[in-house]
Amino acid sequence: KARIEGVLPLACEHLTELVVLALNDEGIPATAEERLDVVRHLIGLARRGGLSDEMLYVDPLVTTIATDNASVAIALDTIRRIKAEFPDVHITCGLSNISFGQPSRTIINQAFATLAIAAGMDSAIIDPCERGLREALYSAELVLGLDPDCLRYNQAQRTGLIGARDVSETNGIEGVVRSFWELSSAMSVAGLIDAYQAPAGDTLTTAQAAPASVDVAKEAIDELGTALVEMKKSRVSELTTELLQAGTDPLVILNVAKSAMSEVGRLFEQHEYFVPELLLAGKMLKEIAQSVKPHLSGSAGETEKKGRVLIGTVEGDIHDIGKDIVVTMLEVNGYEVMNLGVDVSAARFAEAATEFRPNVVGLSGFLTLAFDPMKDSIEAIKREALGDVKFIIGGGQIDEQVRSYVGADAFGLDAMAAVRFCDQVMG
Repeated sequence: KARIEGVLPLACEHLTELVVLALNDEGIPATAEERLDVVRHLIGLARRGGLSDEMLYVDPLVTTIATDNASVAIALDTIRRIKAEFPDVHITCGLSNISFGQPSRTIINQAFATLAIAAGMDSAIIDPCERGLREALYSAELVLGLDPDCLRYNQAQRTGLIGARDVSETNGIEGVVRSFWELSSAMSVAGLIDAYQAPAGDTLTTAQAAPASVDVAKEAIDELGTALVEMKKSRVSELTTELLQAGTDPLVILNVAKSAMSEVGRLFEQHEYFVPELLLAGKMLKEIAQSVKPHLSGSAGETEKKGRVLIGTVEGDIHDIGKDIVVTMLEVNGYEVMNLGVDVSAARFAEAATEFRPNVVGLSGFLTLAFDPMKDSIEAIKREALGDVKFIIGGGQIDEQVRSYVGADAFGLDAMAAVRFCDQVMG
């Protein structure tokens, strides 16, 4: 509402072209129909103010495929429906949003651009240095939401099938064939190689048959940790159930899962794993915790929290992708988190801090205009005299200069940095 009242009269007065976002005060609508309702309302206001449809550039709001497999389907559906109802408006978007948190982003951007243009997009915020379309199979599946948790794409990246690649890391043609064969069984469009047979005697999976003398429970425990690190979601669920039915100590299961989560974090920091793996591992750990909880006796089922973290995106900014990833990683690492959402005022931060009494406050902001609200929010919380509360900031344009300006104790470039900072604060 504030943006409509502040910007629309200026555009109508001067008859300028205008970018119209499918956004309301509650945030980004979840469905194409809800976004179309917002667009209808805004186009009606613009028409009444004297702006023609040709002067409007509608942004359907593209969110990252890494955290929502339905993102592309919703965006394309919104584009098609807008063009069908308002054929003279233009369609624009922040194209690279689709690939946030992913490796080799240009591949995803180019694949999505092709689909979006076919749906009706005729402008976009893009990097003009991107060249060509690459590896259409993997990237097209990814942007269409046919690659749950983006695992096939990331595995292809790690094995050098897409993206930048060091030829010296492959073992000649045999290494290439082995990698392709391992991946093919997971590819939904790889039916064309069904007639191929794996070379006799080759073992292409990491799971090895254990000797009969090895304790079955010990083998299952080891496999559980391996399966979690390797993102084998269904196998993790099966092993957890089997171990609990066999009477395995639930605390042992939890400890193995947490150790595996630490390994996932290490792989993420080394850029071998990416945002989707980090989120999927967090989901699996939560599911394991829910499964073992009924098997824990008495107070043992109530895990003591490491500390309390208050987090939100500051006033004037609606970006929440990075913030929500931080929330997930803090929760799976044992923190109680109060998530205030987006566009949070300094007064609301101070009020929530007084109620929640956090050890750490995290302030998120992607835009440069978030710096002053960060500073104001930190000052407002400090005026409440809540004790030794620490502050960490994060977002797209954050660095040491910004940290010093807003008065925070630290800044983080990714979710694991936030976890490390909180661990340090809590000793």
